[in-house]
Amino acid sequence: MKLKRRVSLDEAMEYLLKERKLRLSDFAGAWSMSDQEEAEILKSLREAWSRWKLQRE
Repeated sequence: MKLKRRVSLDEAMEYLLKERKLRLSDFAGAWSMSDQEEAEILKSLREAWSRWKLQRE
């Protein structure tokens, strides 16, 4: 399927899981990266998570 617009990661995953009948475990180990790349990603995630505010009811 080729769309003429950008799609979110959620939308892409939904397509792969439902239309292609894949499971999340099918993606395990599919992405190889160096230890440095992993550290940079984790650092970025921690910084983003530290700024998140939970909504209280």
